[in-house]
Amino acid sequence: MIHLVDQALEKFLRAAVPLPEAAIDLSFAAPDKAWGSGITRPSVNVYLWDIKRSAPRSQAGQIEMTDDGQVFRRPPNPVVNLTYFVTAWASELRDEHQLLGSVLRAILGHGELPPEHIPDEFEQKSPILLDIATSADRKPGDFSSTLDGQLKPGLEMRVTIEVDAYRWVEAGPPTEGIEYGMNRLPERREPPRTTLGDQPRAARVRRGGSVVVEGRGEPLNGDSAPSET
Repeated sequence: MIHLVDQALEKFLRAAVPLPEAAIDLSFAAPDKAWGSGITRPSVNVYLWDIKRSAPRSQAGQIEMTDDGQVFRRPPNPVVNLTYFVTAWASELRDEHQLLGSVLRAILGHGELPPEHIPDEFEQKSPILLDIATSADRKPGDFSSTLDGQLKPGLEMRVTIEVDAYRWVEAGPPTEGIEYGMNRLPERREPPRTTLGDQPRAARVRRGGSVVVEGRGEPLNGDSAPSET
C-alpha cells in the first residue's frame, strides 16, 4: 500500500513541479552519507519517516453493504498520516533552494493528489490529501543523525490516506420479534420493628414530695428534689 503512495507521489511531483526524469532524480531512499555520495545530478529526496493514525479524521460506528439480498457490515476504514521529509540536493546551494521552493509550491497548490496520479486500488476510497506538517511535529535538528550531521533545509509533506484494513462480515437475519421474561425477586426480610409500647416502663416513686423515675434520678413536672441538711 505505501509503495503505491510512493508511486503516486513521484508521478505527481514530476508533473506538478515539474521534475523531468532526464534532468532531475527523485529518490525515496534514506538520505544518508552512502546515498549522498552517489549523487551525480540535481536530486529530490522524499524520505518517509513517520506513520501515525489521524485522530481528527477517525470515524466510529458500522458501515453496511447489501449484495444479492445479504447484508454485510464492517467498521469505517482507518485514516493514516504518512509524513515525508523532502530535501533538495545539488552542487550549488542556490539550485537546492530553487528546487525545494518549486516542490513546496506544488504541494501547497494541491490539497489532494489529482485523480490521474492515483492508483486503481484507491479509486473507491477517500481522496489522498496533501499538506505541509506543522513545525511542532518535528524539529530540523532531529534529522541531523539521518543526514550524517548535515543541517539541510527541508519540508515535511503529510499525506493522508484511507487504509482498507477491515473485511466485510455477514450480518445476521433481520430481527422479527423480541421475547422477554420476568423473574420474581426474592422477598426481602426486614428486622422486626420495635414500638414505644414494647419498651419496658421505668418505675416511678415518690421521694420527699416529688415523683422520681428510677434510673434517672430526676424529678418529674419540674419539681425540685428536697435538699438535704
